[in-house]
Amino acid sequence: MAELALVSSIIAVIQISRDVITQAYKYGQAVKSAKEDMQRVQAEVHDLEDILGKLKDLARRAEASGRSLTLWPTLVSLQDPTSSLHKCQKELEKLQPGLTPVGFWEKSKARALWPHKQNGIYQILDTIRQQKLHLAEALNIDQTGQVLETAQVVEDTAKLQIAHKDVSQSTEAKVKGLKDDLTIRWLLSTDASINHVAAIDKRMKSTGQWFLESTEYHSWKHDSSSFLWLHGPCTLNSKSIARS
Repeated sequence: MAELALVSSIIAVIQISRDVITQAYKYGQAVKSAKEDMQRVQAEVHDLEDILGKLKDLARRAEASGRSLTLWPTLVSLQDPTSSLHKCQKELEKLQPGLTPVGFWEKSKARALWPHKQNGIYQILDTIRQQKLHLAEALNIDQTGQVLETAQVVEDTAKLQIAHKDVSQSTEAKVKGLKDDLTIRWLLSTDASINHVAAIDKRMKSTGQWFLESTEYHSWKHDSSSFLWLHGPCTLNSKSIARS
């Protein structure tokens, strides 16, 4: 809520600035002897309006962020009744009566009185200029702080991403290592003799006798350079035959 109230205060001063710029232009058109002075008034107040616009944007960003206003020292200081913002508002309000529109029959009188009003107008402009400089300096400090904070956030985010990547790679390596270890353990735990013992248990006394008495077997047995290929579907129990 503090941010919203501050934005409203800044907008109010911006509106007064625009009114003063319009009044100064009209006064300069009506009172020719004051035209150059009114152009100076317009330039000074227009510069102030630009700074106020940047402060308004900063206040809105603070409001949108949902973070504490204390992170923006300039915005906190603007809430003080003695701040540069309130001083500028008071000085602008002092300018307005002296820039009251001049009617056709009052132009001669206004030209005659202008030299007496001129000094007062310049004093007000000097005060506005001083407060404007204070606002600009404070704004630069806040914006620099925000840039540094943003850079820090970006750097921290990058570090987190790198750390996350390292953790992910480390986790993947550990999972792969665990899988490899489990695979090796499974392979080592497989005893080849189990199938051999099971085949022997299933073998009957006459199992494979027909094969051992076959011509092919005897030829292979007595010829060291020959090969004997046992093949056939599992139903032929080739493993049992080989072990007989």
